[in-house]
Amino acid sequence: MPSTLSWVDFTEKDRQKMMEIIKMGRDRDTRDELGLGSIRDSISDIFFPGTSTIQTRLKYMLFVPWIYLQHERNRTPHNEIKAKARQSEFRLISALKKNEDWDGLIGKEAGASLQRLPSNIYWAGLYRWGIRLFPGSQEQYHRYLREYYAALRRQKNANEEEPAAQVQPNWHPAIPEPPDNFPGEASFVLRKEEAEYLQDRISIQCRGSLLAYLINHTEEADCTFVWEHPGLADLPAPFPEQIKHAENFSRIMHGALLLYNLMLSEASGNEEYVDYYQEWFRDWQQEIWACFTDYEEWSLSRFWEFCASQGDAIPDPTRTFVKEWVNQVRQKINHDLAGDPELRNLIYRREVKEVKLERARLLNQRGLDMWTGASGTARLDFRWRVVNGMVNDMVRGLSQPGENHVKSR
Repeated sequence: MPSTLSWVDFTEKDRQKMMEIIKMGRDRDTRDELGLGSIRDSISDIFFPGTSTIQTRLKYMLFVPWIYLQHERNRTPHNEIKAKARQSEFRLISALKKNEDWDGLIGKEAGASLQRLPSNIYWAGLYRWGIRLFPGSQEQYHRYLREYYAALRRQKNANEEEPAAQVQPNWHPAIPEPPDNFPGEASFVLRKEEAEYLQDRISIQCRGSLLAYLINHTEEADCTFVWEHPGLADLPAPFPEQIKHAENFSRIMHGALLLYNLMLSEASGNEEYVDYYQEWFRDWQQEIWACFTDYEEWSLSRFWEFCASQGDAIPDPTRTFVKEWVNQVRQKINHDLAGDPELRNLIYRREVKEVKLERARLLNQRGLDMWTGASGTARLDFRWRVVNGMVNDMVRGLSQPGENHVKSR
């Protein structure tokens, strides 16, 4: 007998608790259930290069190089650097815990059992912003230090008769010095010179991006999506058109994610979930109807040009899925979209035939039994939650008193 999910054995308290879990998914559940990640990441990288969804505070862009620079200066052996840098990162966690501002502290719960350290999370971004000059992976950097130290010794012992090759640094030479007693003492507050240094790096390395514009022309903001930013009306071209593309895509494709979760609810036999997602989908359809002119005038060809503006290729099946969903919604906005067989078949084909195959929940009873009630229900924000916090950190740092930083070139 196939298994089903039911509320029969749950109390009202249990039911409310489970519904709260689903509601949390409105903002937090960002899993890529329908294979939209290539579009999401392309837009995110265009807007905010060097960032990722698991980054938190801006100052980690300084914490990580400070730790490694200290070990380089101490000539920590290449075969010990991984373990000792890890110890330094745990000291940093302890130091940051002493402050009132814990928001975004990586490892505040896991402590010494933390598996993915800030140095790994920020490694790619440090290179994109031109703070890390060594081009390889973290493991490659650790191994390279043996050669690096040897090259420094040769350079130190060189003379006119036996000149040595100039040793290239692994880190940008203008990184501000860390505070005394780092990493035993640290905070997320940026000193003015630190904020100006990061502003300089972003302005140079990410020139022309929305990130570079915002860190130079904005005030603190508290909004859920970039298209809600209070300074949106003042943005120069091409940002308004780009942001409108992102907003349109995020809003209209949210309906596909909600319909997918509604279909999972029905397949699981859970009437509470069915009612919840039916209501949420109706709210979404009304929202689309309220701004339907935006979608009548939205050029998908221009949208694809925008997504590919930095050379990222969007797979053809993904393009087809988005095109078919958008066209169906445009044509049937006055109908019952939740019950439309063509839209439901589109979702089914996308999960079962193109994205998950034999792992598809709509096809796999075990996967359906393990479903927790929310799968990828958050509206795409293109890393704005992370970036908004970073920009606010920058704005506060630039307002700190201190000597002006001499910009590097």
